[in-house]
Amino acid sequence: GGEGYFPLYKDNSWSYANVFLDSGCNSENKYRCEHVEDNIAYISNYFRENIPSDYEINPEVGSDIFISKASDISSDIKNADETIRLLKLAVQRASSADSTSFALEAIEYMKKQKQYYSDNWRLLPSSISTSYVISDKDRAFKNSPDYSYSLGPYRFGTRFEENKIFGVKIFRYLRELSGYIYNPKWVDGYREERVADNYLGKTIVKIAVDNAGTITTKAGTFENCICVSFDAEFEGKTGQYYFDDNYNYVPCGVKKYYFAPDVGVVKLDCKWGNILSSSCELTQYENVSTNGSYMPIYAGSKWVYDEVTLEEKYRARLSMEVKNALPNGRKYFIVTEQDFIFCDTEENYENFKKTLSADN
Repeated sequence: GGEGYFPLYKDNSWSYANVFLDSGCNSENKYRCEHVEDNIAYISNYFRENIPSDYEINPEVGSDIFISKASDISSDIKNADETIRLLKLAVQRASSADSTSFALEAIEYMKKQKQYYSDNWRLLPSSISTSYVISDKDRAFKNSPDYSYSLGPYRFGTRFEENKIFGVKIFRYLRELSGYIYNPKWVDGYREERVADNYLGKTIVKIAVDNAGTITTKAGTFENCICVSFDAEFEGKTGQYYFDDNYNYVPCGVKKYYFAPDVGVVKLDCKWGNILSSSCELTQYENVSTNGSYMPIYAGSKWVYDEVTLEEKYRARLSMEVKNALPNGRKYFIVTEQDFIFCDTEENYENFKKTLSADN
């Protein structure tokens, strides 16, 4: 019953299957309209994923299943050895270039996190993930909706200042506030106002591009830089709302990106009203660009960033590397690592917090 492209009518139901799963595996995602009242539809959802019990020896099961199983248990660092074992099985299956590449990187990443834990350092939210970036003929970059991998230990912190980790999100705010990771239209003097087309809803974003001259970071001194700033406040929200609702509003506030030719983003300054600010700097990079591009995404490109305003014992680091590209140079596979740790024991972490003001 009902009309339109999405007929929300009692007892209407939809069932979807993931057609990309390995042979012998299947998933179901079912939706049912249970009740409609006062123009509100109440939808039930049922999801089930079936993986054969003999998946470890079943030759038809590919790398993705092993990565999925590893991801399910990786949030607890005590499962590091089992996570690494599953990732090794993913490498052995080698069912795709991207899954194999990610699994190899994730093995080394989990070994590193395991060492942090062995050193009795206090872990904070950390992860390794992938993304796909596509470009048009003008080298404007956007994220691709292709499936991505993600795993890693994820222990929450307890200090307000630790929210500076949200200043170590190089691609995230570019994508969410502009729709682009980089747009060639961003030249000195460019101005735009737009409504962010994401979960933020009615958010007016003011975009401004200005000449930034020379910028110096730990990675070096860069000339002829531009600054792309995003000023966004959520409609109807005032005060200290930026970290509310499970951090949904962290893209709001002011974000200033500094781009250098043949390098990319060299610095990101974030300011959330008058309550918190952060500064993320490029500390290492590798690139093959020679054409002066302000966002040189090529196979082999790598950037490492550190948040430089946290106290000395914190490490908030982001590493991004373009692992491969399609032959026409229009699609790129990127692996991103986030390390967030307090380089000392749990006891010293707790004592350290006690020395801080109540505001923190």
